[in-house]
Amino acid sequence: MDGTNDGSPSSKLHTRLRLWEFPDCYILEPIDGLADLFLSVSRANGTMNLVEALPPCGSSTPKVQTVYGVIGVLKLAVGSFFLVITDRDCVGSYLGHAIFKVTGLKVLPCNNALNTTSAEQVQNCFFCTLLSCRYQYSL
Repeated sequence: MDGTNDGSPSSKLHTRLRLWEFPDCYILEPIDGLADLFLSVSRANGTMNLVEALPPCGSSTPKVQTVYGVIGVLKLAVGSFFLVITDRDCVGSYLGHAIFKVTGLKVLPCNNALNTTSAEQVQNCFFCTLLSCRYQYSL
């Protein structure tokens, strides 16, 4: 065996994450299992890196919620957006593994530049509204 699927905590996928919304970054902390590292996403430009601890809370308490996965980073002309799954429905299984349909999405802006004009702020709001829409399909 090559050890790629050895069952160690670092090789397993996490099914639930705790999203911490700090003033300067978003932190994703795995809930289901041991994790030595957390994913940090800069609110200023969307850069990602692994950190060993949560930053100090300071004077404001960060908003915290459970998310079920990361879709990715969407880079548009008006800035970058970090997309996370906030809700899901189990629609079946395959070889004993659950298959989920995404039913909730949160768009987190990663362009906290203080120099944005009001026109850019309107565009950001417009794109966030478009990305946050839910569609229902009849199958």
